[in-house]
Amino acid sequence: MLKTKLVWNPRACKNGNVRRRGALEGTLYGVKVGGKDIGRSVAYQLGTVDGAVFTVWWDGTIGDDNGKVYPYLYQYDTHSLVLLNPDVVVWFDKLENVRV
Repeated sequence: MLKTKLVWNPRACKNGNVRRRGALEGTLYGVKVGGKDIGRSVAYQLGTVDGAVFTVWWDGTIGDDNGKVYPYLYQYDTHSLVLLNPDVVVWFDKLENVRV
């Protein structure tokens, strides 16, 4: 399972915003993230155990269900929420790092 460990940093800035309103920082499915990795300007791809591939963006929030962290990821094209059980995600990376 890919690890997600995020902590709130009140001095982090989101998307280059100089007003520093804070953001979650740490690792999202094993990828290092900070305030500048939030929003539609940063695309990620993930693959699931059944072979499905999603191109998504992260809104910077998470949910927690009995210790399982669910990041709020949205389909890049449709902006619809993609809630996946973290156990089915087998790979995750920023789109710029994905090799085809």
